[in-house]
Amino acid sequence: MALSNWFIVMWNTNGESYLDTPEISVNDYTIEVYKNWIQINYKDKWIIDVLSGSIEGNGFTIQAERGKQQSIYAIIEWMVDGKVNKLYVIAGYTFIDDEDVGCLPETVKHFQKWVERILRRMYEKPPKFSPAISRNQGDVYFSKTLGLPQQYQEVGKKPPKSYFDQILGIDK
Repeated sequence: MALSNWFIVMWNTNGESYLDTPEISVNDYTIEVYKNWIQINYKDKWIIDVLSGSIEGNGFTIQAERGKQQSIYAIIEWMVDGKVNKLYVIAGYTFIDDEDVGCLPETVKHFQKWVERILRRMYEKPPKFSPAISRNQGDVYFSKTLGLPQQYQEVGKKPPKSYFDQILGIDK
C-alpha cells in the first residue's frame, strides 16, 4: 500500500497534537492530506491537488510549501459555526536509505519556523506546539477502515512496524 511510505504529523488550532483522520469537510468541499500533497474534492469529485502556494475556497484557506523529507508543510484554516479552526500539517516520505525513520526532529523545527514566518506576515501569534507525534499514513488508513488500533510515535523515535509490513510479513 503506497500510503505506508509516508508519515503525517499534525497539530490543531491550539498547537496540540492532532491524531484524527487528516480530512476536513467544509461547505461541500473535502480537504484531505494525501502522501505529500493536499487533495481538494467538491461533492466527491476531485478538483485540485495542492503541492505548494496559497489557495482560498468557500470557507477555507490553505497555505502550503514543499519541505524537508519530500514533504508538504501546510496550514489549513476553515470556519465552522463562525469559529476559525486550523490544522498545522507536515506530511512526507518516511524512508531514508531504505530505513523507516518517520518524521525527523529537524523537519519539525524547519516546519515550525515556516509556520512562524507565515503567521507573523498575517499578524498572528504562532501557537506553542506540543511534542510532535508522527504516524504512518498507511497505518492511519488501516486503523480507520479495519478498526485497528492507531500506531504512532514521538518524532525522533523509531516508528513501529507498519501494518502493511505486518500484514505481508515483511521484516525490516
